[in-house]
Amino acid sequence: MKESEVNIEDRVKKVILDRVKRSLNPAEIVRETPLLGKELGLDSVGVFELVVGLEGEFNIFFDE
Repeated sequence: MKESEVNIEDRVKKVILDRVKRSLNPAEIVRETPLLGKELGLDSVGVFELVVGLEGEFNIFFDE
């Protein structure tokens, strides 16, 4: 994995950790971790908040 990919992955994990409603170690979040369900504890509102966080972190916009 390239250094830039690791940096992006770490930034995504930070956004996820800022929005989940439970205590997680960043190492517990892998690329295959589902957003919905018991692993992260996100519901549909949590996923929306995650998308907003990713848009802000990376200065991007997800179209509806």
